[in-house]
Amino acid sequence: MSSSAEPAKGLGMWVWSNSSYSTLEARRQLVDFCLEYRIRHLDVHVKMSRDRDKPILQDSEALKDLILLAGQHNITTAALRGHPKMFL
Repeated sequence: MSSSAEPAKGLGMWVWSNSSYSTLEARRQLVDFCLEYRIRHLDVHVKMSRDRDKPILQDSEALKDLILLAGQHNITTAALRGHPKMFL
């Protein structure tokens, strides 16, 4: 890192449960929490199902709405698959 590089302004956080963004009220509470604690990035755990050979993102509308709401407050998001036990 060069001496002129800016440090990140804020924190990142995992969102493991879709109940944290499945309703408008839950999304608002999540974004308010992020703003209060200077969290500027959300790694959102997503689940997939299959329809024959086609993967289907579960809760896609709620995730889309979270991405839009978070973006309005300069909070970035990433949708990631995995399980808490997979991380150190």
